[in-house]
Amino acid sequence: MARNNKTDTEIRQDKTERIMNIIDERCGYYRANPQRFCEEFLSIHLKLFQKILIWAMMHYDAFYFLASRGLGKTYLVGLFAVCRCILYPGSKIICCSYTFKQGKEIILKITDDFMQKSSLLRNEISRVSTGQNDCFVYFKNGSWIRVVVAGESSRGARSNILIIDESRLVPQKIVDTILRPMNAAPRQPGYLRKPEYAHLSEMNKEFYLSSAFYSASEMYEKVKAYTANMLDPRLNYFVCDLPYMLSIKEGLLMRQQIINEMSEATFSDISFMMEREGIFYGSADNALFDYKTLEAQRIIGDCLFDLDYYRLTKAKMPEKKNEEIRILSLDIALLASKRHNNDASAFILHSGIPTSSNEYIDNIVNISTCEGLTTEELGLETLRRFYQYDCDYLAIDANGSDAAYIGNNIMKRAKLSGEAEMLIRTEGYV
Repeated sequence: MARNNKTDTEIRQDKTERIMNIIDERCGYYRANPQRFCEEFLSIHLKLFQKILIWAMMHYDAFYFLASRGLGKTYLVGLFAVCRCILYPGSKIICCSYTFKQGKEIILKITDDFMQKSSLLRNEISRVSTGQNDCFVYFKNGSWIRVVVAGESSRGARSNILIIDESRLVPQKIVDTILRPMNAAPRQPGYLRKPEYAHLSEMNKEFYLSSAFYSASEMYEKVKAYTANMLDPRLNYFVCDLPYMLSIKEGLLMRQQIINEMSEATFSDISFMMEREGIFYGSADNALFDYKTLEAQRIIGDCLFDLDYYRLTKAKMPEKKNEEIRILSLDIALLASKRHNNDASAFILHSGIPTSSNEYIDNIVNISTCEGLTTEELGLETLRRFYQYDCDYLAIDANGSDAAYIGNNIMKRAKLSGEAEMLIRTEGYV
């Protein structure tokens, strides 16, 4: 029988080598499959789409995550940050947002959720802070996650991975001049000092999280650029846009909640389109004025509310300023047809303010529409607005024979008796 002539030192070295080989094997396996690391090490079970996204976050260098409210963008990126810090010692991750409180949400996901579920994760973390001015998670292997504000005060910070939450609120100038320069140097593990491993240096990563926004925004242009780069096999980009239907399918959102939201009087189609459906909102291709042009002109601080607001709240309508001229314009729309699926007549209230050069500045202080009204009802509604807003002129766009007929009827009603005119002034009709 052969005897083992190894010394105690050699036995310990062999044991250490076997352990390190197992660690090397498991680390490589989990780096390639971070979704399995979440379940097997952190005891956090993921849905299918979450597994796909966690994998994509680990393997792509530039990642744009568009998703509806409630899908769990912050949850997923926080989970990725934890996996990255454990699997890649010495990782430096910076989370930033338009406000410090928003950026702090990622750290709170780690401390209030992930750490409560996983004792192994708690053992990997050395220090945690969720203060108002200092928010971070430090790991025993040298990795850390910190929160900064997307602004001038964050100059000088350095990272390997940059996460920008609610990126639609962060101007591109701040991203280019302050945030992106943070990813100056890649992670520097010790093996890079050996010539045979020098080619294994890692690319820094950038993550952007947001819901959809206006198509005239800087964010939309960046998303389009990411999409084009994702289709280029030479580049390592990834972008996805997930609507609320996925949240309902995966049980993250109740269908009845969406039904309730859509039934409320304050429901906004545009907000729902951007926040829930993941659709960028903008003007139609054949629009006379595109949204970008109009958005730049939306500088009026004061406006006139709809008449129902003053009637219900008993608030007093602002009186006209000295020499102010108010013009009510009406764009008449006929009943919907196969060719024109639109029967909304538009009321636009102009406020002309005189200048020192005897010219007028035209301010549009109210825009509203009425749908499905008969000729009689549209005439009464027009005069109601004309008198109660104390207008000086009435302009009617009645292009077309039918619209001209409606316009003529409205003008005839403008010649009502004094008693009827007073009724419209004070009571109004709907």
